[in-house]
Amino acid sequence: NTMEGKSLKPFVMFPYSYAFGKSTKTINYESLATCLEYMASKYPNKKAVVSVHENIEKTFQQLNADANQLANSLSRVLNIMTGDVVAIMTANCYNFVVVQYACAKIGAIICPINAYYQSSELEFCLKKVNPKVLFLPSRGSAQEFTVNKIFDVFAEIGSSLPSKLTNVVLLDGDCENAITLHFCDLKFYSFYELITMKTELSADHINNNSCWSVDADEVSALYFTSLKQALKLRFLHEIRGIAFI
Repeated sequence: NTMEGKSLKPFVMFPYSYAFGKSTKTINYESLATCLEYMASKYPNKKAVVSVHENIEKTFQQLNADANQLANSLSRVLNIMTGDVVAIMTANCYNFVVVQYACAKIGAIICPINAYYQSSELEFCLKKVNPKVLFLPSRGSAQEFTVNKIFDVFAEIGSSLPSKLTNVVLLDGDCENAITLHFCDLKFYSFYELITMKTELSADHINNNSCWSVDADEVSALYFTSLKQALKLRFLHEIRGIAFI
């Protein structure tokens, strides 16, 4: 239903599945990183993330600190810069949230890949976006029993990796003994290693400052979806910072 020319409340209720038109609220011209930093400053001890299956609870302050630390490691250790693509293939977990906000802080473009994909599908996605780094669980991850043997799926395409992919970050599982014989040109890191890595920046600077200037209009994410479905959703052209493939 088109409500053009009329004022809408800042939310959509029955009978509309979606609506567009004038709103009583304006869009805040802020990046995701700025929003997180604001919440960490105003509500530092308020819960930001609760992951029941991982038994993890994080406040906005803790989430912001983790995102800043990972952003710093991505930038200074993995040489990820504004506009670089960061792919991640995992089921829902706290580390996914950290990666998303870390990318937002340095202007990198996160590309989530369906955790249920098989090797041919993963190969297509990686070649399409040509990421600099890929996050995924290692062998021994609990996801092998509940979702998919993601590391084995990745291992099957070892000889067909995209040109820019030089780093792999293992989110969990047996990170130390991951088999890397077929990936001689790749560097492997554990997520824990990057999130705890000491750098030349002080802890106060990492946790309380945004070191990167990111424009709110820059692309922040790439999502694979059906073109037919995308054409049906007429409001997609108004979504800022997201590109659909």
